[in-house]
Amino acid sequence: MAGIDVQPYLRKLNAPAAAEALLAYFEHNAQQLAKGRLANSDGKSGAGQSVIAWLESAEIQDRIWRHYGSA
Repeated sequence: MAGIDVQPYLRKLNAPAAAEALLAYFEHNAQQLAKGRLANSDGKSGAGQSVIAWLESAEIQDRIWRHYGSA
């Protein structure tokens, strides 16, 4: 992920029409997120850290947990 601007992709995942894709992306990464990593990366790159911070942000966490009925 080094050198990749991930923000356009994250904005697309945050769109209401992409709710299923957001949930699938979260579920794919959930176990590794607990370790501060992504499923396909160690999360140490700038882009990886951006994705982790985004997935852990209050806005995204609210959307995810609302889906599961926990928010």
